Amino acid sequence: VVYVAAIFVLGLYVSSALFIAAFMVWQGKYSYLKSVLVGVAVPCVLFALFEVWFLLPLPKGPLEALFGY
Repeated sequence: VVYVAAIFVLGLYVSSALFIAAFMVWQGKYSYLKSVLVGVAVPCVLFALFEVWFLLPLPKGPLEALFGY
């Protein structure tokens, strides 16, 4: 529920990065470094896949607006 609510405030990509990193640390007991790297890499790959290659817009938040997307 928190993740879905965060999508409306932060956008899909930032919310996904936070969600993935937090659950990797909490449930998977991975290191913070690995969690942050994967948490950032997965939304970046998804952004390239959907926004750049398929030209399919997904919900964006204020951070993406700063970058002009």
